[in-house]
Amino acid sequence: MIDENSTKEEVLEAVRKNAVALSYASKQLQGDPEIVMEAIKQCGCALEDASEEIKSEKRIIMAMVKENGEALMYASKKLKADKEIIAEAILNLGVDKVLIAYSNECQRNWEWRKKNEND
Repeated sequence: MIDENSTKEEVLEAVRKNAVALSYASKQLQGDPEIVMEAIKQCGCALEDASEEIKSEKRIIMAMVKENGEALMYASKKLKADKEIIAEAILNLGVDKVLIAYSNECQRNWEWRKKNEND
């Protein structure tokens, strides 16, 4: 079982088997790009348990989205709007899945643009 006292090697081994193990790792290891990437290979949703620093680092998020497009859902708000990252997610998942996953956010952005165009 993984906990706050688990070593990097123990956590790496655990997330290779089950991405959920990341949620039990120490905050420090939840911020380790190597560990988070291994978890992402299992499930894009593993990014949810990563540190805020990881979620905000464009280079890291781009690599994770290339591995698993679902990781985009848990990136920082700023990176969710990054055109390069969105394009990579579309290449990975397909436009339909990306649009479905972000339909509410896209709808809000579209409404905001329409409102500001008319002002």
